[in-house]
Amino acid sequence: MRLKCPGCSQLINVPDTAAGKIVACPCGKQLRAPQPSAAAASPATRAPMASPPAAAPGAPASHRPASHRPTPSPPAPSPPASHRPASHPPAPSPFAPGDFDDLTEADLSPIRGVSRPGAAVAKPAAGSDRAKLQQYLKEDEGKGWQNSIESEHPAVLKTIGTINFVFAFLNGLLLVAIMGLMGLVELPPEIENAKGVYLAILITAFSFDIAMCAGAGLACFLDFKFCWYFLIFAYSMTVISHVCRIVNSFLLDAGWVSIGFGVFMLLLSCIIRLMFQAKEIRSFYKTTESPWYGVVLADLAGALLGGGLGLATILLGE
Repeated sequence: MRLKCPGCSQLINVPDTAAGKIVACPCGKQLRAPQPSAAAASPATRAPMASPPAAAPGAPASHRPASHRPTPSPPAPSPPASHRPASHPPAPSPFAPGDFDDLTEADLSPIRGVSRPGAAVAKPAAGSDRAKLQQYLKEDEGKGWQNSIESEHPAVLKTIGTINFVFAFLNGLLLVAIMGLMGLVELPPEIENAKGVYLAILITAFSFDIAMCAGAGLACFLDFKFCWYFLIFAYSMTVISHVCRIVNSFLLDAGWVSIGFGVFMLLLSCIIRLMFQAKEIRSFYKTTESPWYGVVLADLAGALLGGGLGLATILLGE
């Protein structure tokens, strides 16, 4: 029997004994030879073939009818190997060229995986690219100093931090100037007798102001969560301290210039305190999801400390 290969369209000769078996084409394609039907296989049921008409007596050989048996055609040449269809063509890529050209480091930030309840979390194999990436991310978590420089830093924080550093420097110069004047100017007898006590109180008060201003300035340039809570604590204390100073100015009749300056500093401190609740600043300190009671505790602690120091100033002034 003759079969046509579905792969290369070549006609191949297959013996009748291979009926129902798998045969191979020279191109490599495998196909199953069909089995002849029962009617075709039985010679009794096979229809007799019509015999060719007899030639007329005396007719020349050239006029005799030719046999009707079909002439076998030569087998078609097999296509070259370069034109044969690939058995497993490569799957087209779902990404177009240039899809990942605009990616930045922010796009490659770590994504928290979600696991199904009850399913075991697969750990990356040691030495794999995923394991190395997780190791690098863990190493970068504690680098608050470097991250504060590399991450986006709000300009308002830089301004507040610079102002606090300037106030710390001015308070230091003022402390040195007051101590020098106390040594040069003749003081009243009641102050001269307790000069050591007044000097200790003066140094303690100015040193505390310098430390708080310097700490607030430093906290404005670091992105630790503790720095955000410290700034809330410091400015809550500053607001209450300015309120006590304004009250003290009224009691001592210090004049409207001193009272006006105290009111200005109070309003400025309140505005700065409210700025720390801005989304941009909280994103820098990574406190957008911090609990509300942490803010309340920081405000309360600062207000208590500021009120205590202000009350002590009022009592000493009287």
